[in-house]
Amino acid sequence: MWIVYFIACHDPKTEPEAIAQTDSSAVDSSIEPELDTSRFHALELSVTRAGVPQNKARITQPGTNRHWQTDENGHVAVLLDKHVHGRVALAAMVQDAHIGGLEYYDAGDLPLEASIDLRPMPEEDHDFYTFQDPGSPTNRETTAQCAHCHVSLNEQWTNSVHKSSASNPKLYDLYLGTSAHGEAQCETQGGTWESGPSGNGHTEEQCYIGSGVQPTLNGCVGSDCTETVEPAYCASCHSPGIDGDLHNRDLLDAQDRAFDNGVHCDVCHKVNEVDLNSELPGVSGKLKLLRPDDSGGPLDLQNALMFGPSPDVLNPKMGSVQRDHYQEAKFCSGCHELNQPVFVTEANIDLNRWPSGLLPIHSTYSELQYGQLTEEVSCQSCHMPPAAYTKNGADLGNIVEDDNPDIGSGWARLPGQVRKHSWVGPRSSDVDMLALAAGLFIEQSIDNGVLTATVTTKNIGPGHAIPTGEPLRSLILRVEARCNGIAQPVVGGDLIPDYGGYISMKTAGSDWTDWPQAEIGHRLRILQEGPDYIEYAGFGPFGDGQFTVEQKGLPKLELVGEVEIIDINNGAVITDTEIPNGSHIYLVESEPDWTRTGDPTGDLVGLSGFGFARVTQGVDGARFVPHFEAIDIVSDNRLMAQQAFTTTHEFSISCDSPSLSAQLLYRYAPPHLADERGWIETERVMVEVSQ
Repeated sequence: MWIVYFIACHDPKTEPEAIAQTDSSAVDSSIEPELDTSRFHALELSVTRAGVPQNKARITQPGTNRHWQTDENGHVAVLLDKHVHGRVALAAMVQDAHIGGLEYYDAGDLPLEASIDLRPMPEEDHDFYTFQDPGSPTNRETTAQCAHCHVSLNEQWTNSVHKSSASNPKLYDLYLGTSAHGEAQCETQGGTWESGPSGNGHTEEQCYIGSGVQPTLNGCVGSDCTETVEPAYCASCHSPGIDGDLHNRDLLDAQDRAFDNGVHCDVCHKVNEVDLNSELPGVSGKLKLLRPDDSGGPLDLQNALMFGPSPDVLNPKMGSVQRDHYQEAKFCSGCHELNQPVFVTEANIDLNRWPSGLLPIHSTYSELQYGQLTEEVSCQSCHMPPAAYTKNGADLGNIVEDDNPDIGSGWARLPGQVRKHSWVGPRSSDVDMLALAAGLFIEQSIDNGVLTATVTTKNIGPGHAIPTGEPLRSLILRVEARCNGIAQPVVGGDLIPDYGGYISMKTAGSDWTDWPQAEIGHRLRILQEGPDYIEYAGFGPFGDGQFTVEQKGLPKLELVGEVEIIDINNGAVITDTEIPNGSHIYLVESEPDWTRTGDPTGDLVGLSGFGFARVTQGVDGARFVPHFEAIDIVSDNRLMAQQAFTTTHEFSISCDSPSLSAQLLYRYAPPHLADERGWIETERVMVEVSQ
């Protein structure tokens, strides 16, 4: 076999381009370029797996971007760069074997022929395996902890939401039906104060109020909940590192390491395969883990096993096997894509709306697939940005200087090849992803004392919808006109829907004077809903033509009026003017104050603006319920990638030159749920514009 090397013309100080290989039958050997033996060394390599020649084995030289592929006989001619920083080495990989290789201590004494026999990877998942301790920046004394070598990556992960995925107090509030209220506040909120499990194996007194996975699916509260909830799904993604059987685990099984570390190194890097056809999320279904036999202890290098994106990791402590899915969006789909059945036993899903019998609860992966960017731009592209100053994943060559990189330290990688393990997102403090996600564009005109504003809200960043993920999230657009600092009255246009926030709500036909939660100074805001509906391009059946405009569930809202409560007589409210008729009436706080720092307060339903959300519905018609209570998705007008939606807003103005402002809020949870559970810091300003 003849090998012809094609080398591009470029600065001789730079590394040659990837080498093309051609069969000699079509090439005249006389045109083969002269080999620069001072820098390159030709070597004939054979690759086998347990003695069997391997076709299309991928061969790389660590520390360079050079790669080759074996022929059907397991042979390949390679051209090693002797000027690599560190020892000269070769790495070989196939999909069903550990990465194997050779390392040469003297670049001046390289052989002409060599062979690599790859060790088959295990085929059986061992549920007696104990997940490895990821360690922390202050606890990384031994090689039994990932942080011992992977210092930078561990520091990034330590501050990520993946780290706290199993210990987030809000998660347990929704799982147990508890809240953040203290004992005194619990009673005033209508909750019960009693002892029960609180996570990490602990039991404590806490406030039980509202729904939860256990009360809803198991029919129990507090200490009465002694059996595993099925099907809960929660632990499969929030605490996937529970030792033992990975299926149908109770979130309360997450203790110690599984509780403290949430989604950690040894879970993600034990994923052998991603099964997109599985209906179950996380390690119960989509993410197929392969855990080795660790009975020999941490020094049993023969049974070491880690999966990762790189084809050239030769450190025996890792037992590395290469997998492409670490660089693909489908890996993230394991937990960020969930179609679930209706869990509430007394209700059935509407098969006319949802023929599969499943509700689209999390659809981030699907949104990316069918968006303008497609999954060719993977989740990792944005949420794991390049670690520009990190030489490789192991800090033996980063923090600890190493003048001679080898299989222990790893070789330096090209800039951008090492990705941060911080998973930046809407809750990140170091990168404001929300500010990069959306844009607001406003125009205005004035005619006969009425200011008409058009506001276009656009998804300008993500390849998925905004908001995405947890369906309790929403975007609230607020639009306001002022004259001399005074808010001008709304006379028409689009309004903020019910999930903008209110204290209490009633529909037509009920007693509109009876408000037990009312206080003097509160207001009653009256809206008329429908009969017309708003057309929009949403996700799935809400955007592909399957649903009619009525089935897409976004009725037009009209502000009928607003009155102030000036007195309360024997439980009946007395208002400053007569309460007008409408389809819905909302008890709200006093007029919200919108400061120029962009911090809105108060209840926003019925104010000039709009909302973007996937709205769930429960058995009693309640809207924006947690997904374990959902029996339907009634609307989904979230903004897909590069999608825009324009709203109109009208104000009666008292000056010639009013100011106009628009603000987009990101809400992690609807106000009624946040108030019920005593949650704080549940919203952020994404963008604000004015003119």
